[in-house]
Amino acid sequence: MENLENHTGTTRQITENHPLRNRNGEVLFRVVPTSCTFINGLAPSYSTRYDEEALGDFIEKRPFKRAIGRINDVLFQFWPCTLCYYGFGLVLGILTCGLSCILPYICIREAMQEIEYEVKCLNEEIFAPKGLLLEYEGCCYRSCFKIQVFQGDEMTLLSRKDLPKESFAKNV
Repeated sequence: MENLENHTGTTRQITENHPLRNRNGEVLFRVVPTSCTFINGLAPSYSTRYDEEALGDFIEKRPFKRAIGRINDVLFQFWPCTLCYYGFGLVLGILTCGLSCILPYICIREAMQEIEYEVKCLNEEIFAPKGLLLEYEGCCYRSCFKIQVFQGDEMTLLSRKDLPKESFAKNV
C-alpha cells in the first residue's frame, strides 16, 4: 500500500488492486482508442470516458474531458480524408503491395507530430500542476494515452520516463 498526495494536498492510500495500478506496480490510467488504428497504432479518436474511481482524487472531470477533447480535435484536423485513408491505404494497398499506404501515412505522421506537441502543452497546462503526466504509447495497431501519477513531494514518476524539467520548474 502506498500513500499518494493529490492535487489538493490530501493524501490517499493506493492499494494493490486500485484501478490506477497495473501488474508492474506503476500507477496509471489508460485512455483507449474509440475506433480502428492505423498501422503505426495511432487512432482517429480516443475515449473521453472519465473513471471517477480511478481519477476522482487526481483530476476533475471537466479538465480531463477538455484535454482528451483537444487531442481528438488535433487528430480530426490532421487525419487523412476518407478517400486517402480507405481508397489509397486499404483498397489500393492490396494491389500495390502496401506502397499506396505511404499517402495516408504522410498525413498520419503529421498528426503524430502535432499530437506530441499537444501532449507537451497539456502536461504543462493541465496535468503537471495536478501531479500527473500524460504520455502517448503506441506500436503496431495498438495505442493509448497513459496518465501517470507522481509520488509524494519529490514528484518522482512511478514509471520509466521523467517529466521535462522546464514543465515542472514553474509548478514547484
